[in-house]
Amino acid sequence: MQRFLFISILLLSVGTLFSQEGTHFELKGRVVDSETGDPITFASIVITTRKKGLASNHIGEFEFEAQVGDVVKITSIGYNDYHLILTEDFAKEENRITFFMDSKAYVLDSVVVFHMTDNFYLKKKKWDTLQVENPYLNTVNPTDWSKTQFIPNTDGTAGVSIAGLLNVFDKKHKQQQRLKKLEEASEFEKERKAKIDAKFNKKLVKRVTRIDDRVIDEFMDFCDFRDAEILYASEYELTMKILDRYKAFLIR
Repeated sequence: MQRFLFISILLLSVGTLFSQEGTHFELKGRVVDSETGDPITFASIVITTRKKGLASNHIGEFEFEAQVGDVVKITSIGYNDYHLILTEDFAKEENRITFFMDSKAYVLDSVVVFHMTDNFYLKKKKWDTLQVENPYLNTVNPTDWSKTQFIPNTDGTAGVSIAGLLNVFDKKHKQQQRLKKLEEASEFEKERKAKIDAKFNKKLVKRVTRIDDRVIDEFMDFCDFRDAEILYASEYELTMKILDRYKAFLIR
């Protein structure tokens, strides 16, 4: 008789436990910064026990159908992860529950700042016009290098041709050189833009901020990074820059 009573109580307890764990309810929450109280937008809320998830809206609020026993993980860039297990107390709560997240501290590398002299990038070589003559020729115009010039030998015989100097003074040759430099500059600009696009693009911005596709173009324009900031920044430094601009973008 006692054994039967013990088994009955045990089965009743197990049944009650499973009944509690299976209780479904609507969980309404709001994710905020523990220090400032500001809402954390687009925070990731994942029900790890059921592999489901969603994100908080523009004021940090969310709601979903949950059940007692669910394990929930809340994450957001710049904050420590928040873990909780849903109990009967959450099921009984009718008001929206506020979840406070602590900011995560990042240690930045040291920065060295040095001063550059005035007009550092404006200093250029000055080119003077030089009138070159061939002193060995008794011609009317000894500076006419459009034609082949010779330096005669002292005995009056044909000497050495110095037609190689022609290119230095030839206008057509100079134009070709300028055109080549323009083409090189254009190619350099294309390569530079490709490097910038490879480091700062929509895929990276969305991975860092989880921003909505409808405003991602507006946000990237809002960042307004200089080319040097993108090219010479490490992946970590660029991520921090994007996060700083994203905070400013949300409160603009």
